[in-house]
Amino acid sequence: MPVLLHIRKKIIRSKMINRKKTIFLGLVLTIALFLMGGCSSCPKPEPSAPPVAAEELHSSLTIDPIADISPSPKATPTTTTTSVSTEQDKALFKDLADDYKDVEDQTLADPLYYWNWCWFEFNDKFYFVLIKPLSTGWRYLIYPEFARKGVYYFIENLGFPGRFLNCGFQGRFKHSGAEFVRFLTNTTIGVAGFWDASGTLFGMKQHEADFDQTLGKWHAGQGIYLVWPLMGPSSIRGTFGAVGDSGLNPIYTSSGATVIRTMNNTSLGLNPYESLLKMALDPYTTVRNAYVQNRKQRVEGE
Repeated sequence: MPVLLHIRKKIIRSKMINRKKTIFLGLVLTIALFLMGGCSSCPKPEPSAPPVAAEELHSSLTIDPIADISPSPKATPTTTTTSVSTEQDKALFKDLADDYKDVEDQTLADPLYYWNWCWFEFNDKFYFVLIKPLSTGWRYLIYPEFARKGVYYFIENLGFPGRFLNCGFQGRFKHSGAEFVRFLTNTTIGVAGFWDASGTLFGMKQHEADFDQTLGKWHAGQGIYLVWPLMGPSSIRGTFGAVGDSGLNPIYTSSGATVIRTMNNTSLGLNPYESLLKMALDPYTTVRNAYVQNRKQRVEGE
């Protein structure tokens, strides 16, 4: 038995050696065929150019002093083209700088980003979970649209003190007087303000004015961007403005009246929040920029 096992081991070892030799020879043959094929596919070198004589080379390198000093006839057009291009570049950079300045003017520092983002998410969930379903129910509860418009006109008529005083604070005395006439007309002919009689009969438009706008007219900066729960986007100036408006507008002093106003406006399609979200790649940034631009237009307008 030991002899048979020894013979069997020798036979197996010889087979393994023969197999390794076969694999090695196959690899060598494959590499050789690859090299032969690669060499045959290489492009043949082109014949080199005939050598240049020494005298010809010397004559080609000789510089004519007169030709070197004389100005080139193409020099003037080249200089003109360069100057025109430079002027165009300056104009382009000026336009870009102006555009950047416009964008910079419409931005607002946001150092409390994480605080603001948390409250933005809270307000967003509050709107879709509570305000939107309530506005849908409000639409079915007060089905006729003219009735919901009556609620809208009534609430806007209650905001007369804030608009009247802030127009006066801003020096817009003509608008302040127009607001006084509107209030009297809508309160009497308009049945306590449920009908916009001044706008329908006399074409008198409402002049928006709030204390934040007044502070802006007085050249107060907005400060930094802020987001408050339920109140939404604001700023330091906007926060002080809201405090001032709360003493001038009875709507701000009642949370119930504020909820009814928001529900009613949403049912009439007067709430632009969802429209902003549909167009936004980044909802937070879009709402912030829309707020800043709106306040800027309010201050610079009228």
